[in-house]
Amino acid sequence: MRAPRLPFSLLLPALDLILWVFLALIPVTLYYFGFLADARQDHPPADSISATQQLHLQPEEVASQQLEVAMDWRSRTLMDINPPALGIETLVSIGPRWPEIWRPDAIALATWRALVYPLYALPAWWLAGMALDALFGRRRLHWLVFAVAMVLFLFCGLMAVAGSVVSLQGDAEDLWRAIGFILWSLLFAVAPVAWWRQRRRDTRRDPLSREAEPVFDRLS
Repeated sequence: MRAPRLPFSLLLPALDLILWVFLALIPVTLYYFGFLADARQDHPPADSISATQQLHLQPEEVASQQLEVAMDWRSRTLMDINPPALGIETLVSIGPRWPEIWRPDAIALATWRALVYPLYALPAWWLAGMALDALFGRRRLHWLVFAVAMVLFLFCGLMAVAGSVVSLQGDAEDLWRAIGFILWSLLFAVAPVAWWRQRRRDTRRDPLSREAEPVFDRLS
């Protein structure tokens, strides 16, 4: 008896969360609270004394600044892996402070993006997984999932083109971000292929077998 295969709609979000834990959650927790513990002990390190005394900052403020430096490359990596999160970030940031990116005042932007980008992108990972499951015949692709995937495909395609144009100026960070959007546009392009194959199978299927299909499968 074979063990059931984990569907892509669960596997891809799970991988995204694993990266989030190891690249963001654990480093932020250990680095921030470890620095605070060093700054508040009886004999703190010389660098924490210097930063706190010279700049007249609280240990929490120094820890936040040091954490931003430590999280810089992790933030850029998670942004490159999760470019669909840009749309959610934009929606969350719309308000009185727009076009400034919304974040808690006590958390630096690099740290905040490392913490939230994988979470913002979870729906996109789920949609991509649904399309892959449909492509391999594990489930039927609902028309609403297909429509949302097409919107995201167009969004990622436009951002890929814009990022490619900007990256021609030689900015490596923009280049990697453009590559991320290109890969995601290809991933969302699976949805129309899966939809076409699904419709093709439906046209070849016997109408009697279609009537006998469980209602749940028709709606999934």
